[in-house]
Parts: sequence; C-alpha cells; structure tokens
Amino acid sequence: MGGIAAAIYGGVGLLCLARGLLRPYRAVVRKGEVTRCSGPNGYETCDPADVVRAEPGTKAYATASGEIVVVGATFIHLLAGNEPVVLMYDGITPSVVEGQHVGRGQKLGVVNEGGQVRFSVTELVQSGGPLGYSAQMVPPSGWLAARGVRHAAKNTNPGSKWCEGGRSIQVPANALEACDFKRPEPGQFGLLPIEVDMG
Repeated sequence: MGGIAAAIYGGVGLLCLARGLLRPYRAVVRKGEVTRCSGPNGYETCDPADVVRAEPGTKAYATASGEIVVVGATFIHLLAGNEPVVLMYDGITPSVVEGQHVGRGQKLGVVNEGGQVRFSVTELVQSGGPLGYSAQMVPPSGWLAARGVRHAAKNTNPGSKWCEGGRSIQVPANALEACDFKRPEPGQFGLLPIEVDMG
C-alpha cells in the first residue's frame, strides 16, 4: 500500500512541476511596474483597477483558472473557476475567446500600444435581488497577495505605493471610502501569512 501512495504522490508532484515549468508566471504581466493603485480618481469617484505599465507586446497572464466570459477589442473578463470572482483585464489585445477555459499562468493576450494594463477584481455575492447575486469590488492588490500572485513577475520600478505591499497590503481610508471595497477572501492554498488591512 505504501508503494502505491508514494507513486501517486510522486506522479502528482511531477504533474505540478511540469505545469509550473510550462506556466511559470504567477503575475498579471511578466515584466512591468505599478503606476496607480485602485481608489479615488481625479473626480473623487471610484476607479477599482490597479494600473500596470508594461512594454507593448508584453504577455498578460491568467491570475486564476476559469472561463473567459467576455472578450472585447482591448479587454477580457475571466470568471474564476474556484471562487465567485470576475477578473478584468483592460489594455490588452486578447488571444482567447469567450467560453474558453484557461489555467492559471496561461497567456491571455499581449499589452496593446497604450502600454498599460488595468486589472480589477469583482466578487459576486449572493443576494435577494433579481439576479440572485450582487457585485462587490475587492482591492486587486489584496486579492493577488492572498493568492501569492503579483502585478508583475519582475517589477521594473519597485515603489512605495500601498498596492505594492507584497504580503502586507494596507488599503487607505480614501480608497475604502471611494470604492466601498470588500476584504478579499483568503486563498485556498496560502503557505505564507498574508495581511490585508482594510482600515
């Protein structure tokens, strides 16, 4: 019995290793820098997206496994398969189609000529409304951190913005007030402690 269990665990380990080598990026983009955190815009209204600057043509990756539910000329919406969230990428030229299933780390498209990717996270919450659910914004950096994912695998200009806090994200009061952010649910397989302080 011990030999069978060892063979099963060994096979699973090899599968995870192969997947990691084929889809190594746990980031929105491979190389770039955060230029803006989510929160109030110039009109003091909510802009729920973090903005990552990257060279045009840079690959953008799925930060969760799931189904592509909307594809536009410069954006996609990805419904995560293991939690009720929609991940929105804007500023990319998509290489996926609606209805396609993607795995985490899979290429979704490339950064378009604008050189900026806007990334936001919306959680679907059960409610008594006509659709049976409502949408609640989540700070993208907190969601990424709770899953061990980053804005850029290689940050070309690490700064001091609050959304660049790594495993410790402190959402400022003005972002909470403008966007009424909800605390992101913890990731399923987090090995390291993550702190998302919502004021």
